[in-house]
Amino acid sequence: MCPAAIQSGLISRHLGGCFTLKPTSTELDWDQAGYIGFDANGVKSASFEPSFPGAFELSSNGTGGCLDIHPIITGVNAACLLLVTLLLAPSPVVLFATILILGYLQIVLISDPPNQPPYWDRVLGGLPAVLMAGYFFWRVSFKRTLDAFRHLPVEVAIWQGIGYWIGIESSTIFSKLPIQRLGYGALSASGVITIIVIVIIVAIVVLVQAWQARKFGLLQYYIVRYAGMVRAGVAHDRYIVLVPILIILAFIPDYTLRLHHYLLATIAIPVLSLPNRVSLFGQAFALGLFLDGVGRWGWASILEYTASVCYADVDLWSQLTAARRRCGIGYRHTGLHARHVVVVEHLLVPADPGPV
Repeated sequence: MCPAAIQSGLISRHLGGCFTLKPTSTELDWDQAGYIGFDANGVKSASFEPSFPGAFELSSNGTGGCLDIHPIITGVNAACLLLVTLLLAPSPVVLFATILILGYLQIVLISDPPNQPPYWDRVLGGLPAVLMAGYFFWRVSFKRTLDAFRHLPVEVAIWQGIGYWIGIESSTIFSKLPIQRLGYGALSASGVITIIVIVIIVAIVVLVQAWQARKFGLLQYYIVRYAGMVRAGVAHDRYIVLVPILIILAFIPDYTLRLHHYLLATIAIPVLSLPNRVSLFGQAFALGLFLDGVGRWGWASILEYTASVCYADVDLWSQLTAARRRCGIGYRHTGLHARHVVVVEHLLVPADPGPV
């Protein structure tokens, strides 16, 4: 729908906007519709023949206040954080608390607001769990690294800042990677290549961190915890077996093991706790990834009932009907802004979805 609105000039591909979606249930033939594909505003649509089960109309919404100023606010927040880090040189704990709360509010209020104006009970309701997770991250990772860079604000501003904002905006930055359906179905060839590249990058980071951990005498510490056990308490030596638990969960009948954004970040952050630039960048990126996950999708379960997982094999018209119920008048897509107004009489799509 959004590419169709861009092609029609209803919204801009860069700054967003609002439009009205109106499904039509009448079956339309090619001769009646007279629709052919065309190329406009950087989007090329294909011609289809000869009949369709339905159509939908896109038109100007006419509602103000739906401009997506997310890129502008993100730039301002990034600049302010840079200046605070460089000029005020806050203590490590103050800096960490700042990026933790800033990142959470950035996601739920700016990058992916579920409601406008926001439901403050939902926003504040998710904050305590984020703060508790943040305390864990501080104790196992950020404290050691930030203490080592306490007198190097330029290093912190650059390495932490870049990693942090890439993580916070990861859903936007990496949205075109062909791995969005990872865990829900088979990947394309490009998706497999992308996964291989990611695995290589992760392997390089792990090897660098392992070498550095060996120099600090921490290699065995991390091998024990990642290979089989994870510390469950700070004051006492209590451990829980991690890998065996994950293996057991993966083989529970009728359920699928799902390692969500926040779980992957939680696994990565403890090993990114050394006094080096890799840790400074990596832990900030992982924190941003964590906040992006819990801010956008909440604390999704590590186990999901397999039958409830969507494999995208859904009837197109059902998708349109569901979208109409969900979006109603004034469909808003983050990342797109309205500049020109063009009413589309009928934009037809095939029963087997292809290029828009």
